[in-house]
Amino acid sequence: MTSGSGPNKRRLPAGLGLTLLMLLVAVALVLTTVWIRGRRSEQAIVLSGPLLQVPTERISGLMFTRQGGQYRFDRQGPDVWSLSGATSDFLDARSLGFLLTNLTQAFGGPVLPGTEPEDPRYDFNTPEAMRLTFFTTEGERMTLAVGALNPVTGHSYASGLNRAGCFMIAAETRQALVGLPGSVELTTLLPAVSDTSLVGIELWRGRTKHHLERRDSRWWLKVPALGLAALDERVAAYNRYYFDRIRHETDGDWVLAATAVVRALVHETTRTVVKEIKPVNETTVWREKWGLDTPWRTVRLLGPGINPDPGARSPDAMELAFGVPLSSLMIPVKRREVVLVADGQAGQTLEAPLGELTNRLALTRPAMEASALEIRRDGRLLVSGEKAEGPREIDGRELWKTTIPSATGPQDGNSSYGVGEIIVDMDRMPMLAALPPVKEPSPLQARELVEVALTYDEAGGAQREVFQVGFLTDTARKNLPIESESASPVALWRPTTGQLLLVNDFLLVTSRNLANR
Repeated sequence: MTSGSGPNKRRLPAGLGLTLLMLLVAVALVLTTVWIRGRRSEQAIVLSGPLLQVPTERISGLMFTRQGGQYRFDRQGPDVWSLSGATSDFLDARSLGFLLTNLTQAFGGPVLPGTEPEDPRYDFNTPEAMRLTFFTTEGERMTLAVGALNPVTGHSYASGLNRAGCFMIAAETRQALVGLPGSVELTTLLPAVSDTSLVGIELWRGRTKHHLERRDSRWWLKVPALGLAALDERVAAYNRYYFDRIRHETDGDWVLAATAVVRALVHETTRTVVKEIKPVNETTVWREKWGLDTPWRTVRLLGPGINPDPGARSPDAMELAFGVPLSSLMIPVKRREVVLVADGQAGQTLEAPLGELTNRLALTRPAMEASALEIRRDGRLLVSGEKAEGPREIDGRELWKTTIPSATGPQDGNSSYGVGEIIVDMDRMPMLAALPPVKEPSPLQARELVEVALTYDEAGGAQREVFQVGFLTDTARKNLPIESESASPVALWRPTTGQLLLVNDFLLVTSRNLANR
């Protein structure tokens, strides 16, 4: 009997050997998987990962090349970028920030086996190919080249950024580059600017140039060669009788402009939305088609340092050239070297007669500049208010507080029409006609006579201005040099100067309502 077949030899239980074998195989598979994953992790930097491992704040510039055009984007400061190269324009820092964020968060696929950088099989030298070079604050320079589109996946072949061969990028990444530079150009007509930061505006209507000048917090329009009557007959009449709205200078006469209208002009020529920016290679065609080299209107804003682009020719000016409106909804514009289409509201503002820029209001000095207000009717004090110190929001009405009546004043929550609203509406009160001055007797009837007192804080002390509003007397009405549209014309009269203006009945109605509370 051989040793392997003796009666005392132990045998494994049935099935146990097979179980052990399967366990050994499973352990081997786990170890192999862990090893493979480790190897893949080590190779991740080479095979796949973020396109650009650089924080956005370290990117100081970009250079984009496509279809023979080269565009340079340079960071000039916090939220300030400039565009140069094939074109120059204002940039939207927010859009450029989104672009950088998207690029730094984008991923590239694994390096394709058997490829070399800018492999000729993937069309890196065709007109549709793109190159984007990144410049960092440390002086590094990295380039991403984008070649052919894969029609099956929609992704694109790419090369560069220190990778050993070609790789794929997502369709979204390619699309972000295709839109350059238009996708990051400013989407309003000009960078935001306030009329208070300007010293002047040059406005061309065809080939005729007009000037607006800001002096002592007021806007003035230079009187054109045809005189005041060419602007507005009411303005001409006012300046025949009164002299607080005109300046006589060595370079000509200047008439007081309406601040609200000038402010609207500045707003419409800066904040109007851009609907379309024409491609750079089509600029000449559209400029000629829309006559932008001999524009319908040109607006040039002037002010120290108002141009935020260090690459611009003048830091103290920004200019737009407008073509004839295409419709009420669209107007062509040339901004620097770019042709675009903007919302038609800008065209409607520029189409208005030049005379609308002049001050045709009843008050020369705005009531909003006052610090206190009192309104009396038939000698009875109806309401008074004071203005608090602080920055204005919109039109400043929120700064005014009713002092009389104190318990049930217009702004105690019982009424939406209070002292602030009265001040705003007073500043909007139109001058219907300027009449010759009348010192005495009063040209106003005693019934429902309203007296308004405004107090202005001056360097030398408070200055109080008083005027009255009421119905013209029969004598004054008969002596009107013009025909009134109303059977009971209302006028504003200043007893100290004799100034007499036809106005609407806003203050009479307001006072009547206050008296009946």
